[in-house]
Amino acid sequence: MERLARKIDLFEVAEIKLSYCGKVKASQRPKVNSSRQVFEVFSKVWEEESIEFVEDFKRMLLSRANRVLGIVNILPPVERAFIVGIS
Repeated sequence: MERLARKIDLFEVAEIKLSYCGKVKASQRPKVNSSRQVFEVFSKVWEEESIEFVEDFKRMLLSRANRVLGIVNILPPVERAFIVGIS
């Protein structure tokens, strides 16, 4: 019976709360209303010299008012760890 009680305790999960507190005022964040404006914001954070040959994936996080909260690098550049074919 004691073993069963231990298994039930494993299913209890503590509550996790995630919050975001930005240091930049909402009025100072860039606002994007078109794909052109999104491109301009992304071009400021992308490495210009490696954009054509390094696979990279970034996600732009927006508020409900289309203000940029941040840009997250989802798939980091693979230039440091790549596979070389041996012939």
